Amino acid sequence: MMATKSDTPASTLLEYTGVLIHPAQARSRPADQEGHIVPVLCVEIALENAVGTVLHAEQVFPFGAHDQAAAAARRLHKGDRITVQAGLADLRLLVTNTAHIHVIPT
Repeated sequence: MMATKSDTPASTLLEYTGVLIHPAQARSRPADQEGHIVPVLCVEIALENAVGTVLHAEQVFPFGAHDQAAAAARRLHKGDRITVQAGLADLRLLVTNTAHIHVIPT
């Protein structure tokens, strides 16, 4: 069953387990429209499912915590088995090889 907005609180945590397919990386990304930058820890894991779906996850660190993000990245190595927890409201799906896109008549 697929969870819907009406029956699942936005604070629900989803958990994914898999193996790092690349070393973790500390990167930076814009935090707001004013151009403030925050550090993020980026990982890509092959999920433990029948097809090894790849999950890209980013953990945002507080403003100015670049050293902590870099330290976290150094602790995670290609081949490590990890678990990622993320809020349902922060989930974004990306399909990189869509077969068809159809308009639904109204």
